[in-house]
Amino acid sequence: MILIMEKALELHKLRKTFVMATVIESKGSVPGKTGAKLIYTEDHQLFGTVGGGLVEAEVLKEAEKVLETTESKTLEYNLTKSEKGIGMNCGGSVKVFLEIFKPQYRLLLCGGGHIGYEIAKFASLLKLETILLEERKHMATEERFPYVLEWVVKDNYKEALKEVEIDKYTLVVIVTKGSTTDEMVLEEVIHSTAPYIGMMGSLRKKLEVMSSMEKKGYSKELLNKIYCPIGLDIKGTTPEEIALSVVAELVTIKNGGTGKPLRELF
Repeated sequence: MILIMEKALELHKLRKTFVMATVIESKGSVPGKTGAKLIYTEDHQLFGTVGGGLVEAEVLKEAEKVLETTESKTLEYNLTKSEKGIGMNCGGSVKVFLEIFKPQYRLLLCGGGHIGYEIAKFASLLKLETILLEERKHMATEERFPYVLEWVVKDNYKEALKEVEIDKYTLVVIVTKGSTTDEMVLEEVIHSTAPYIGMMGSLRKKLEVMSSMEKKGYSKELLNKIYCPIGLDIKGTTPEEIALSVVAELVTIKNGGTGKPLRELF
């Protein structure tokens, strides 16, 4: 069991999604006793066992479903050849709990200027781990950003982005020093699985950047993934208000919300 828990910790650090199956109750003759565990990962790796045989085969089928729905569940099996059984002669019964483990959402913040600074502060209040990317060393310091998990400073954002693996639990916010670097970052992240890619800018800037990207061969369908201008409509004007609107949009995407006033929903 210790080895299984060590593997779970390793997968967590690698930001892998996996299902842990645990035998929580066993009665009579069963292949897997109470406490037996296995791990089944999103890339179909298997570690440990809940006893093998038909029970484990059924558990793995259900684990695939849990990876799709991301909802934990409890399974019950009668290990007999009766109508309610699964075709085994053991004669016992078993309960197995399938628990889904997913990476925590994190923020990839590209740019440490005034808006980026305030976004990072709000993200820290929400316990949203932030990785800050910058080209300017004096803008991305531990003294200036004490609440950031990681600082990546390179000569350009293209090099900085090589240090980060963007997954489907990474929220990308682009607030660099200008349109040129914003577009550079956008080109590097647009094909990623990030559920949110947002770029700071006015409507005019959006039209200019999107037109440039289309000329480079990016499809309108792909460009429609981009949130620009970023943030919810709260008419924010100060860096703090703009950051609040951006982080509110991040939370909306992360939690599957609507962003509408609650009074319109109830």
